[in-house]
Amino acid sequence: MYNLKKIFVALFGVRLINYLIFVIQHRRLPGSGTFSYYVNYKKINYTEEMVRLSDKIRAKEALVEWGYSYLLPATYCEISDISKEAFDALPGSFVLKMNTGAGCNYICNDKKKVSFEELSSCVSLWEVDNVSWVGLEFHYSLIKPRLYAEEVIGGGDDELVDYKFHMFPSGFMIIAVYRGRGRDLRVDYFTRDLIRLPQLWNYKSSGLSIETVIPANINELIEVAMRLYELQSEEYVRIDLYSIEGKVIFGEFTFTHSGGYSKFVDPAYDKTLYRWGWGV
Repeated sequence: MYNLKKIFVALFGVRLINYLIFVIQHRRLPGSGTFSYYVNYKKINYTEEMVRLSDKIRAKEALVEWGYSYLLPATYCEISDISKEAFDALPGSFVLKMNTGAGCNYICNDKKKVSFEELSSCVSLWEVDNVSWVGLEFHYSLIKPRLYAEEVIGGGDDELVDYKFHMFPSGFMIIAVYRGRGRDLRVDYFTRDLIRLPQLWNYKSSGLSIETVIPANINELIEVAMRLYELQSEEYVRIDLYSIEGKVIFGEFTFTHSGGYSKFVDPAYDKTLYRWGWGV
């Protein structure tokens, strides 16, 4: 699939192929004055800041530099090569990640139940799977792939609740609460004032009350998201955070949400979101 994309990009240019993929998926153009148009524009006109903070290891370094190291999960080690010696040196539980992200992570709650061969095979697939070609997000191609291991937080992937903060230059904020990853994903959307928004993108709501969905330390989560937004330099960024036993944990920065291909429940929301986000 990636080789086919490379051929078409070489023949017709990344801009045309990128928009063609969008049209095939959405049956419409990402017209100007829409959120999708902005994200697809940034995929082609990326910045050094996007490259730096999309790299999960360099993003951690940035948080340390900014004085927010307390938000980071413990990093056990960086692994230059997944060898049997490196595997044996890992603790009893860990998350192995690729710094380019895009789902390249392996959660191990009990190393006794995992073989070196299984882990090595998984890493080999990551190394072949060039994330920059998945959604034509070429700022990822400038990130040198590196492996690292960090602590397991929140009991593992299926139980972890993500709080994704979509931050915009107008000051508007969307709080997207993701639960049930890997099982039955449900997403609820709220404003900074905790007013429930309609289902913007094509995900089912949890159907739970606001009191159940929103954590007790939501104000701290919002404050952290706002501070991190101010410290980076892009107009739009999605900041992923977690709340583990009342402690805020940093996840990642994402500048091209879903590669610019995510489907809105109603295409009109594409323009509405741009109007809210940029105040136009």
